[in-house]
Amino acid sequence: MNLFQLTGFEAFIESLPLLTSLQVSERMCVVDVLSSKTYTDGEQIIAQGATANCFYIVESGQVQITMNTSKASAK
Repeated sequence: MNLFQLTGFEAFIESLPLLTSLQVSERMCVVDVLSSKTYTDGEQIIAQGATANCFYIVESGQVQITMNTSKASAK
């Protein structure tokens, strides 16, 4: 990660209400592991039920979230 990306990530993280309660050192830990990824229109980012090892922050654009809520009857 170059200095330009690092500075941009710092400013971005500081602007997120969800992360405002973090101390500066904690925010820097988040910044240290951030990476940027671009998705194409309609591309699936994550599937329901998939094991997660990260979380996503939408920097720009829009996402559609769908969730299957139907419950199969147990026998």
